[in-house]
Amino acid sequence: MKVFDSGIAKINEAPIYYEIVGEGKPLLLIHGLPIDSRMWDKQVEELSEKYKVIRFDLPGYGKSGAHDNDFSFVEDLMGLLDYLNIETVSIIGLSVGGQIGIEFSLEYPEKVDSLVLASNGIIGWTEFSSERKQFNEKINLSYQEENLEKTIELMCNGWVIGPNRDQDMVSKDIVSLFAEMIKETYAKEKGKGRMLLPETKTIERVEEIKIPTLLVTSEYDFPEFQKIAFYLHEKIEGSKIENISGTAHMLNMEKPKEFNATVLCFLSGVYSI
Repeated sequence: MKVFDSGIAKINEAPIYYEIVGEGKPLLLIHGLPIDSRMWDKQVEELSEKYKVIRFDLPGYGKSGAHDNDFSFVEDLMGLLDYLNIETVSIIGLSVGGQIGIEFSLEYPEKVDSLVLASNGIIGWTEFSSERKQFNEKINLSYQEENLEKTIELMCNGWVIGPNRDQDMVSKDIVSLFAEMIKETYAKEKGKGRMLLPETKTIERVEEIKIPTLLVTSEYDFPEFQKIAFYLHEKIEGSKIENISGTAHMLNMEKPKEFNATVLCFLSGVYSI
């Protein structure tokens, strides 16, 4: 039977929920927002056949409590690794999760063996597509109207289905889980703390990344995510880039077998397994 552990770690005064499955070199899965670590459900089983897989809920999401003081996701990550006695780790992050992974690797490069960045954003990027601008306008309006049902529908359409794809092309189960995670996020008690951003925009520092990096893109995401991936590919020496066709932003949920195989192939080179 695989090693399994879970618990609540108090990190920087916030209770953070974590799970550990498997043994071997540690992998840390960082979810996107405004969802939680359940987005990795289809990764844990397969990845844990060879690795120690750690997934957790960022403060204020899933089973984790929120911060009442100003906070940094990077320092929360460092605190969690210290709590779990993890010396080094490979980070797998999607969207904001990947962005956090980049920031952490810049702040603590000695702690990161490799990076897998899927559907990645980056602080400082300013070239947004017309599709994304229209999406943001609709989302902002739904916030102002306090129309949670509309907000969830828009997020599912934008992030799961994609801006240029018919909803019939996506599994209803994936859309349902994504919607459930968002709904639970908005039902949670909000903390009083403010998220602290890096002093220097991340986009100005990416060339400092010197560890093995894999960039994973999709076919039906907002166009800028492809551009960001190729920008990072150009700036991060030795990085690799892969595309998983037939997916949008949540590519790991849509095509878990393809995503897992891509990640495992990359990691086999990192750890020479």
